[in-house]
Amino acid sequence: MILHVRAVEAVDVPKMDIFTKSDPYCIISLSNSVNRQRTRTIQNNDHPVWNEEFHFPIQTKKNVNDINLGSIRLTITLFDQDTFSKDDIISSIEIPLNDYIVGRVYDEWYTLFPAKKLKEGGRIHLVVHLA
Repeated sequence: MILHVRAVEAVDVPKMDIFTKSDPYCIISLSNSVNRQRTRTIQNNDHPVWNEEFHFPIQTKKNVNDINLGSIRLTITLFDQDTFSKDDIISSIEIPLNDYIVGRVYDEWYTLFPAKKLKEGGRIHLVVHLA
């Protein structure tokens, strides 16, 4: 089984820098894997468009029903890239894989949960397909 995730775009990305807009990128991962994938950074932008696709193999036994998809979470974390300091976490979301039906394509907007000291986290447009 493979999880396909396309990070299309984000909107309403909070400003994290003093003089410019954020420089956003996403880290995409699964809770049962060390495999973390990253979008490119879009400089000085509160509406980044990545349109990048990522693929995550999901280990299954012979029978697809043997895996508990509810125990696996897709995590999207939005960061602001900084040059002279550690990158700032802007927001994130965790989505249980059992929210998705195998074979169906989901083209949806997700509200991101803001990091500490932020009121809003922005929204992200994802296309997700579990096949």
